[in-house]
Amino acid sequence: MIKFEKDDINDDLSDKAIEALNTVLFKKLSIEIEDSSHLHFPTENWQLSQFWYNETSSSILANEIIKNTVWGNKIGIISAPSVYNSLLKKIKIFNLYRICYLFEYDKRFSYFPNYIFYDYKEPLKISKEFKDTFDFILVDPPFLSEECLSNISQTLAYLTSQKIILCTGEIMQHLAFIYASVLPTNFCPEHENNLANKFLCYSNYNAKIKL
Repeated sequence: MIKFEKDDINDDLSDKAIEALNTVLFKKLSIEIEDSSHLHFPTENWQLSQFWYNETSSSILANEIIKNTVWGNKIGIISAPSVYNSLLKKIKIFNLYRICYLFEYDKRFSYFPNYIFYDYKEPLKISKEFKDTFDFILVDPPFLSEECLSNISQTLAYLTSQKIILCTGEIMQHLAFIYASVLPTNFCPEHENNLANKFLCYSNYNAKIKL
């Protein structure tokens, strides 16, 4: 989904006309969200190292994203479909206008609006239209490995120079700072199925996440 800006279209169009076009786009997104809301959320595939956040943690993270973005901002969610699902629901319920994309390897989530296939092993295989265009990125690297985090950090640098939240294991804290310049926040996300590794929420800004 795009958002029209003054420089993108005929200069003869008034600000009201541009606003009307963006309203149409938002209504289209709302319909797409509504169409996807009745579909059953896929179960975890442990072979893909999928572990969904519980409803509370997904909601808290979605709220943090909304709090730190404004009308028309572009949001990217990487490998965290449970957070994306919560975010879309809040956008629909509260009539918010955010441009959201899900970057995800698992094509079972292609029913979501603005699904983009993403493989962390090819971190820069992303359309040029997305280069440095995101206002907020949340990422949950699928594997607790230096290779995975290093590759995803390339994706982050390609997509944004703005705010980042990275959710990964406590054991990755040092590498998270080295590769993504993020520090732990006050929030520890929890999963539907308890994991042996403690997870932390890291950010590159002074995040004070409301629990």
